[in-house]
Amino acid sequence: MSKSLLVTLLWCVGLSIAMAQTRSVTGTVRDAEGNTPIGSATVKALVSQRTTSSSADGTFSIEVASGGDSLLVTNLGYDQAVVRVAANTNNVSIVLTSSSEALEEVVVTGFGMAQKKET
Repeated sequence: MSKSLLVTLLWCVGLSIAMAQTRSVTGTVRDAEGNTPIGSATVKALVSQRTTSSSADGTFSIEVASGGDSLLVTNLGYDQAVVRVAANTNNVSIVLTSSSEALEEVVVTGFGMAQKKET
């Protein structure tokens, strides 16, 4: 009985490892109007649940599911984009369009510290 339990346990572990395989995908995030790189855009893989940010030159690298995944790309001032990554795709180019909505309010909070000297 213990031999069959061990075989079953090893089979389950092997299956879970096979199901959780990921691969690396690189890409760039650019502005639709000027084709300029967008830094600090958030890139989230929806299936593998991994998240990263684009660098100042718009490049990123993220782990996606081996069988294919979708990337949700967001950045303040731009409309979000969902890009499908096929199983054989290693490099993606994402273009974000400027959002037509403007911020209505901005709240700024300042903190300071002062010392009072007694003479």
